[in-house]
Amino acid sequence: MLNGVQVVFKKIIKLLALEGQEPQVVKQPETYQIDLVPNKKYRLKRQMYLFPSQAVTPKVNDYLRIGAIVSYLKSGEIFQDNNVLSPWVYVRSEKGTEGWCFSHYLQMADAPGAGQRAY
Repeated sequence: MLNGVQVVFKKIIKLLALEGQEPQVVKQPETYQIDLVPNKKYRLKRQMYLFPSQAVTPKVNDYLRIGAIVSYLKSGEIFQDNNVLSPWVYVRSEKGTEGWCFSHYLQMADAPGAGQRAY
């Protein structure tokens, strides 16, 4: 069974073939997976915004710094950010602010090196 990304790539290759162009190798996004447990605490690997919806918009609920602790509440749609596919996650900060962020910037709060720069 093909996933959504594979279907899109197949359609692009067909369109290029119809136009007489050679398909080029494109780096596929990597998929990030983390086993998220509801109400468990996670630490941010980089600073980021909490958004009111599953979209990058100018309106934000909060700005969190590297190492901030959040509680995971639920997962949302898959999103591509910096060539990484991962689900949006709805979290609550220690200040009580809730919002959506990218799951690939979360790590277990008690993980070694937690809160250090990811880049």
